[in-house]
Amino acid sequence: MAENHDRAGEARRIMIVGMAIVAVLFLFNSHYPSALQMAELKIFDLRMYARQAHPLKGDVIIVAIDDKSIVQLGRWPWPRTVLAQLTNALRSYRAAVIGFDMVFSEHDYLDRHSQGPAAGRNKSGVATSSPDQTFADAIRAQGHTFVAYPFEAMTDADGQISPGFVTEVNNPPPLRYGSVKLADTALPPPLTEAIAYLPNLPLIDRAARGTAFFNAPSDLDGVFRSELMVMRFGKFYYEPFVVAVASAYLHTANVLTLSRYGVESVAIGPISVPVDDQGRMLVNFRGPAHTFPYFSASDVIAHRIPPAALANKIVLVGATAFGLGDKLSTPMGADFPGVEVHANAIDNILAGDFIQRSEMTLFLECVAALLMGVMISAAVAYLPASCSCAALIGMIVGYCALVQYLLVTDGLLVGVLLPVASTFITYAGLTSYRLYLTEAREKRLIAHAVSER
Repeated sequence: MAENHDRAGEARRIMIVGMAIVAVLFLFNSHYPSALQMAELKIFDLRMYARQAHPLKGDVIIVAIDDKSIVQLGRWPWPRTVLAQLTNALRSYRAAVIGFDMVFSEHDYLDRHSQGPAAGRNKSGVATSSPDQTFADAIRAQGHTFVAYPFEAMTDADGQISPGFVTEVNNPPPLRYGSVKLADTALPPPLTEAIAYLPNLPLIDRAARGTAFFNAPSDLDGVFRSELMVMRFGKFYYEPFVVAVASAYLHTANVLTLSRYGVESVAIGPISVPVDDQGRMLVNFRGPAHTFPYFSASDVIAHRIPPAALANKIVLVGATAFGLGDKLSTPMGADFPGVEVHANAIDNILAGDFIQRSEMTLFLECVAALLMGVMISAAVAYLPASCSCAALIGMIVGYCALVQYLLVTDGLLVGVLLPVASTFITYAGLTSYRLYLTEAREKRLIAHAVSER
């Protein structure tokens, strides 16, 4: 009877110690969130890479300034007359929307090295336009072309402004949210704020349907996993490149809703884009690099592409040649073309297919960590060692399978590390504690037996 009482008391002590271990882990995570966050990001990358590739919506095409095009058309940067030919070719292909994932902040080479715009007359005496004007005319004729620009965020430059960037908005201004709702406050919430931007040439800005920023935020480890859906510059809130292109294709208006904590929602017509309080949307990558259809710019200019491949499509133009263009590190691998990150984000918007990381998923993660900590404590306290070990393996494998299923089927990103760490650390601590209690009990029994002789 006394032995059973000792075992019951031992089980209660194990449960109390288990709860203490879980509490300490939660306290540690609240004070040092980055300690687990970095590892969680890497686990997220593995989970993304392990998924089966999602099907494309089929509306986004990439026209690449690739090695083949540079061999055929000359080294980059090309004269603006070549870009005008590309734009005119895309217009003849009946591309619905064109997005140039590049900045045209300086004049064409011929314009820069002439006394003003390099316009004049040809041998027949007919007036000719400058290369910049020729490109602008092609953009205006197409009618649905967007050009990108970068913001300089306050955190990026420590208050210093890079050459060429301006602190006042030029005319015409970049695209900004026309409808901004303040949900519960009249004060501007804390958001990513810009101190300057690099405008395109005024004649190109005037010719384009709009200009939008293409800044993409990286995480602590330098990996790009999200697109920024809004930045504040002065008094206004500006649209990103992916939102401008997607909304033009869908013929919808955009609505930004703010709360005292930050961004509450971004709506593109009927599509609600899940964002965090800083306005970041996790990109639901469709696969590794070159998952989207790619066509060489030289083939487009030469009309070597089947018309159906580009008709009524969104066409993103970006540089992908070796040693050229922006290559980013993403969950799907390093050296990922920046233009394809935008293509993934636009495809997410058009398909309404997002990865959702919210307060709810964070709550589920914490509840899972607490429940699994309690369950493994009970297993160690009341089950034999072999059974508690089996319970540990079953809980971890089952939880990982469940959250991966939620990610693949519903796009819900529920964290893995905190619940798994809660289960494993609690198990390891309690197993050691139980071994200590067992040894202490055996020593008492031996001492008691010796004293009775």
